[in-house]
Amino acid sequence: MILHLISCCLLMATPTKMTLNITTSQPNNVYHAREPVQLKVSNAPANHTVISFQITNFEGQTVISNAFNSQGVANVPPLPDGYYQVTATDENQNSGTTYIAVLPFIVQHKGSIIATDAADCWLVQPPFFDDLARLLQEAGFNRVRERLSWGEVEPSRGMFDWGKYDTCVYAEHQHGIRVDQIFHSIPAWARADHQTDRYPDDLRDVYNFAKEASMHYHGIISSWELWNEPDIGFSVDSAADYAAFMKAATLGFKAGDPSVKILQGAMAMGASPYEESLYRNDTQSYFDIYNYHIYANPMDYPARAQGHFDLLDKYHVPTKPVWVTEAGIPLVAPNNTLTFQQMKTQAEFIPKSYAMSFASGTTKHFFFVFPHYMENGVEFGTLNQDGIPYAGYCALATLNRLIGGMHYAGEGVFKSLPSVEAHLFTDGSTDVWVLWSTKNGVYFNEDLRGKAIHIYDCVGEDTIVDNSNLRIQLTNAPIYLVTKHNAIKTQIRKYLASRKYFSVRNAKPSHVVLRLLPPFSDYHRDGEEYLFPAGKWIPVKLQAYNFSKNKTTVILKASLPKDWKIKSVHRSLDIPPMGLVEQSLQILPGGNSIAPRMEFRLIAIPVKHNTNKTESIATLNVALDIASITPIHVKPLPFSSADSWKDSTSSNGFMSHTISSDNSVDFDIHFDHPGDRWAYPQMIFKKPLDWSKYQALSFQYKTVANDPKLRVRLMIQTPSGSNYFTSDGFPPSDTWRSEIILFNTLVWGSFSPVDPNGKLNLRTIKGLLIGCNTTASHILLEVRNLKLVRYHIK
Repeated sequence: MILHLISCCLLMATPTKMTLNITTSQPNNVYHAREPVQLKVSNAPANHTVISFQITNFEGQTVISNAFNSQGVANVPPLPDGYYQVTATDENQNSGTTYIAVLPFIVQHKGSIIATDAADCWLVQPPFFDDLARLLQEAGFNRVRERLSWGEVEPSRGMFDWGKYDTCVYAEHQHGIRVDQIFHSIPAWARADHQTDRYPDDLRDVYNFAKEASMHYHGIISSWELWNEPDIGFSVDSAADYAAFMKAATLGFKAGDPSVKILQGAMAMGASPYEESLYRNDTQSYFDIYNYHIYANPMDYPARAQGHFDLLDKYHVPTKPVWVTEAGIPLVAPNNTLTFQQMKTQAEFIPKSYAMSFASGTTKHFFFVFPHYMENGVEFGTLNQDGIPYAGYCALATLNRLIGGMHYAGEGVFKSLPSVEAHLFTDGSTDVWVLWSTKNGVYFNEDLRGKAIHIYDCVGEDTIVDNSNLRIQLTNAPIYLVTKHNAIKTQIRKYLASRKYFSVRNAKPSHVVLRLLPPFSDYHRDGEEYLFPAGKWIPVKLQAYNFSKNKTTVILKASLPKDWKIKSVHRSLDIPPMGLVEQSLQILPGGNSIAPRMEFRLIAIPVKHNTNKTESIATLNVALDIASITPIHVKPLPFSSADSWKDSTSSNGFMSHTISSDNSVDFDIHFDHPGDRWAYPQMIFKKPLDWSKYQALSFQYKTVANDPKLRVRLMIQTPSGSNYFTSDGFPPSDTWRSEIILFNTLVWGSFSPVDPNGKLNLRTIKGLLIGCNTTASHILLEVRNLKLVRYHIK
């Protein structure tokens, strides 16, 4: 009993640990050169005697070590430019941490190549719009990407309320920042089914919204981006439908403000059938700036860019500026904030990302994203939830400071240092090199003795160097080397990705917009095609719009796949000013071809008396629905043995599998941490199999998961390790769902090695993977009835 009382007293005497709250005298802890720093502990215990603090720089070196005074205040002399961690500790081991950014005064360069996705309109509360705009200005930004909800500003047709969007963009404008705006949803009233992730029933609604928006923000918003990543889940409609939407929106924005620039909706994936379909729908003259997104290792940027450029060249898209409007680095942050090591990772990623983007032919690059933003446990932003900058904020400011007013000159080729990445930016009088090495222990030994130089790390801290014996050690962490123009003489390689030049002459868009609408349920997103059942007449609605003030007469001309038929087409249409004419076409698939992405094209040719003589084109990718064709041979695959499958998940997951009584393979999948979640169990064959006599593989699956956006995918692996897969995948289903996958619709996965022959060789199949990507923590995936299928082909 005495021992029990003693232990209780000891427990009661043990002080409760608390977090010390450190604040500074500057908003958001952002200081400028020569400003003294004041620290304050606002919640120190009343009986404390000494609270010490330590300030360390980006490299972890202690800069200042001292103590707060009796009022919990510490005055620190001005700190050099850079990023600092401040840690306070009292005698009871209570502690607290905050961070300080120290910046020089940075010029906002008009036309800077450095930009960021701000998304303040959506990610920041209106009372803080001006604070975020100030932070952007202090970091040197001249241009940001913003977000707007069409349904929010036009809650009913013709009634506009710009609300917080005015507050946000005018705050940015007041801080000298140009705004590039984007929208990617529609009002529920614009569709009979009230879906906001599809395009309007009547394209005149988007034309009218676009015209009103560009007039309202004339001189404030520089460009409009037409939908975010339409090639993935932000829209469930086809590329053909997006093309018609894009044309109507472009004509509307230009009608309201002819000077405004139009960005094609950013492609989230690499060059794809979706993007190809846009140009087959004649969208080449309906945008001013080409635009795509990338989330990858910066060293992979040139290959992604080249894929896009090859597609642009194939369809003679006029040469235009190229922007990457989203490129970021996802970092798992279980406590809703980045660790200091993660901050270093983000900060070191940023210069590489911009350098490799410009090396790939980009003319403007936007980091994703400026404010704090958590998505499925992953942090993307450069500020924490309290608005305190991460090191990435200083990295962006350093970019603006050193290369914001410059242009990309090319990659330096140093033959004696093959592991060195060296990218040159210049304004004709000063050169700035962004340098790093893919190997450690590498020294940059260019003879710069007697020449004025500066070396900065990625957060802007100036390194003192001995110019009499200069040896710069390079690591994977990028640095900036600033010299006079041409102080370093070496071979310069202009771009790592490039495209041909095509003139913009005769690229006037048509004011007639055609839209073809087959039954939506027949749209196969994975192959970017509409599936038509064999032997049936299928109704296709034609919408013909005239976005001009004059009556327009057009002659229609149809082109179909071989042996397909069409009826009920009026050869001539009279379309009134700002009018819409609709008619129902009937399409009959013919033949027995299972070729993917055949083409149905409709062309509207203006009659001679029209002033606008540009043709209008609408194209649908079509294919026979193989589920409606009887195969001539089916070969079951005996892959239901539990020993046949090898479990495979992302690092935050684990799984097991069993065989059920109906011979299905049941995969029980769990994830216990945030981040990217995927599970792709695989079957690797003892020796490669020959599937060349078959055209397809069929299987059934069902899922149990709390994730409506889950996607089931099938992959086929070759001996080289290349994976070919169903890129869009299939939706969750709590009942058995059957799928037939044509081998010629599978696409190469850029996450896998490139095949030596550049295509899937069905004679040597090494393995099979069936799995899913998800946001759920627990999934049950069941798979059965794997079969090879052969059809009769005429």
